[in-house]
Parts: sequence; structure tokens; C-alpha cells
Amino acid sequence: MNARRYLVRLFSSGIPKWFEDAPDIDDLAKKAFDLADGEQSVYEVADGEEECLAVAAHKLADPRKSPDAVSVLRIDRRDLPCFGIRVDEGQFGTTGIPRWDCRHRNLLANRGQLIEFVRFMAGRCHRGHDQVRRIEKLLVVRTLNAICGYSPCHCPNHVKLIAQWCQSNKGARPSLSLDQIEREVAAVEFEDEAIRPGAERLSSGDQKGDWYSSLKALRGSYAGPSQIHGIGCLSVCTQSFPWLTAALPWRGICHSPEAGKDAIKVRRGGPGRRPARRRMCVSPRNAIHFNFRLPAGAGDRKVGRHSMCE
Repeated sequence: MNARRYLVRLFSSGIPKWFEDAPDIDDLAKKAFDLADGEQSVYEVADGEEECLAVAAHKLADPRKSPDAVSVLRIDRRDLPCFGIRVDEGQFGTTGIPRWDCRHRNLLANRGQLIEFVRFMAGRCHRGHDQVRRIEKLLVVRTLNAICGYSPCHCPNHVKLIAQWCQSNKGARPSLSLDQIEREVAAVEFEDEAIRPGAERLSSGDQKGDWYSSLKALRGSYAGPSQIHGIGCLSVCTQSFPWLTAALPWRGICHSPEAGKDAIKVRRGGPGRRPARRRMCVSPRNAIHFNFRLPAGAGDRKVGRHSMCE
């Protein structure tokens, strides 16, 4: 691949079958994509080192699993329109690392489009193109440790705790407070490329003012009520910090008046996906078991994307 930015799709299965003379395209597609979903999470990268960083950061979207080898499908944006596949840049990732949450994208495609795209990519692999890569566990762990060495403004301390926990034997879960998480997220820094589009859209003539207005809007979007957060494997029930709920299949938390003030409704959906419609009820008191200190009166206030589950 050249120095131009491209997209990567991460999946767990190996890559040898991509080079076979007559590969099973349906099987390749099923292992590389969730064919039942209309959105496929990908990351935008520039080179092999960024592929490793994206893989390590994405590990934090499901910290219940230990770091393992990951396969990468390299996607050129210019190939996508031929298959009717679009790219949505409007949804943050759920890693907790601002840089990679801002580099998250969604491919919008149906099952047939994805299968035909995989057929095209397998053909390129067969002809010798460098479209797939296997990143071994040693490199994933090494890169995850490098991310933990970032300053708090690029990798908040609570995310480092989660990263360390996911590499451990899954013993005692970290004890985190909502106040601590809010303070840390308020101090994160974003890359210029994430701020610039918003500033350019404002174009009020006050370049400095537009820049800071864009930054404020970006920070509000990243850490505000429009994002669904929690701690997935650590079971945090809160309206902020999406990477924290990514490990659990729980999305979209809100107060449920009909179930009593101590209950919340949770919409199911996988990591990096928008909430699905299936619902279940859990109690904020359950979070105590997971060493998370809910704020006083949490059962009396709304804790989610909207005041009611839609």
C-alpha cells in the first residue's frame, strides 16, 4: 500500500484462504464481516505501524478478551463506489483513545455488496496484491503497551487501567468513579485533522474563534450525552464514555419509569454498532458488584442517550 490513507477491517480468522485458487467467497465474507449488519466498523490508517495501533486500540473496545493475533483487510476507498458501498464518518469509535475514535468509520453495505467486494479483494490477493495482513499477538501486546505509555491527554488514565486489566488474568476489576472519568475525558486532546472540518464549516471570518468553537463542539460530541458510555466489562451504567460499554452487548442506557426508579433499559448492539431494538432491564445497584461507584441518586435521573428508549 502507498502512503495515502486507506481503511482497514479487523477480523480474527487467519488469511491463507484469501490466496487460494478457488476460495469459498461466502466463507471469507462471513469471517471478515458481519453480513447481517448494515454497518461495518473500519479505521482509517496511513501505513503498517498505524495498522498495529488501530488493532491495539480496537482491543479496548472488547477488553474482556485477551489480546490475540488479528487479521487486517486493507481497503482502498476508491474501490468502494464500484460496489455501492458508502463510508460514514459520523460515528466515533469505542476505544477510549481519542485519535483512533476519531479515525473510526462505518462501511454502509448490504450482504450482497459485501460478498461481491470480498470476491474482488480475494481476486487481488490471488494475483499478488498486498490486501491482507496477519498481526501476531506479540505485536498487538507490544503496541498496546506503547499506547499505555501515551500522556493522559492522548490516553486517559482510566483507559490505561482497562488496557492493563485486559492483559492480566482478569482478576480484580479496576475501581473507577464517574467523576474521575469525566475529568480525564475533559482534558483529552484531538488532532488538528479532527478539528479542522468543523472550523471550515463555520467560516465566520474569525479563524481562531471558529477553531475553538469546533474544538468545543467536538469535545461535547465525544464526551457528552449524545455518546453512550459505560465500561463494558467493568459494567458502568452512565451516559458518557462509549468505549466503556463496548465490551458488553449493552447499548443505549436510559431510565425506565415503568420498571421502577432502580431499573434502566438497555438496548442491545455489538461493539462499535448503533443500538439495536432488543431490550432488557438491569438495576444500577448491580454495578456495585463490578466495583463501580454510581453517583448518589443515579437511580433517580436519566442515564442515557435519550430520556426514553426509542
